[in-house]
Amino acid sequence: MHYDINYGRYNELNPNTFNDLLTLRHKVFIGRLNWELSSNKGREQDEYDTPSASYIYVRQEEAMVGCWRIIPTTSSYMLKDTFNTMQGDAATISDPNICELSRFAVDKDSVASSHKISDVTVSMFKGVQQYAHTHRVKEYITVTSLAVERILKRIGLPFERFGDQKVHKLGDTKSVALRFMMNDEFDQWIVNNS
Repeated sequence: MHYDINYGRYNELNPNTFNDLLTLRHKVFIGRLNWELSSNKGREQDEYDTPSASYIYVRQEEAMVGCWRIIPTTSSYMLKDTFNTMQGDAATISDPNICELSRFAVDKDSVASSHKISDVTVSMFKGVQQYAHTHRVKEYITVTSLAVERILKRIGLPFERFGDQKVHKLGDTKSVALRFMMNDEFDQWIVNNS
């Protein structure tokens, strides 16, 4: 199965592409995960979808099957401004070479899984790696569920807990803050799983 990995800044995305991205987020976060988020006409968008945001999105033919938002930590971002208790005693990060990943969404209805992880998810991590090399990102931080952390451990993706390193209850979801270093170990994981 072939997937096209694409990138775009908030103010440069084609309106139809951005609509597809927000529709996928609605399908995943509101439809499948039952998160209590605001939506408008079947689209999920929040205060972090601003001109400072960039997006990785994956298409299979014309269908949007995966997306991820990237925000530089020099801007407003979720871990700093919404989930700041997860940072613990760690200083708030504001570094042009560190970005936050948020709103990871994969359309489970249209993905193929060849190993322990879907091909779309591998494509998304490949996109994160490519974006990092192009934009001089040395690490990513993110908030994710404990279930996703377990999957990442199982597939051997290199990461570490970040901030206070504790499990936090966000709504009904047990969540943790993670850090992905863009280094040789991460690059090798991409090679081994592509």
